[in-house]
Amino acid sequence: MPPEIKDLATLFLEVGRLDPQHSLYLNEEAPYGKNSLCMVVNNNSEEKGFAAENGFYPIFEIATVQKIVIEASNRLPDITLDELIEAFNFYYEEHDFI
Repeated sequence: MPPEIKDLATLFLEVGRLDPQHSLYLNEEAPYGKNSLCMVVNNNSEEKGFAAENGFYPIFEIATVQKIVIEASNRLPDITLDELIEAFNFYYEEHDFI
């Protein structure tokens, strides 16, 4: 079964329940927004081929996305979705937390 395509906003709502060993794939260039389409892909499966065939490419392991969310939430306890997206983009560009 191919991975589900969802938007980044939905991913952030589900990120705590995702397998940290899977990877996040997106189909557009940064900066990313809440409507950016993404897939969570099992690295040990044929899902990688499906993602590539549909224009998606790997960005981070889910463990990294979870760390970004945790770090940003620790700094801003009432963090908004837009602030999470900003933290995600910052980490993507700088390989560091805001």
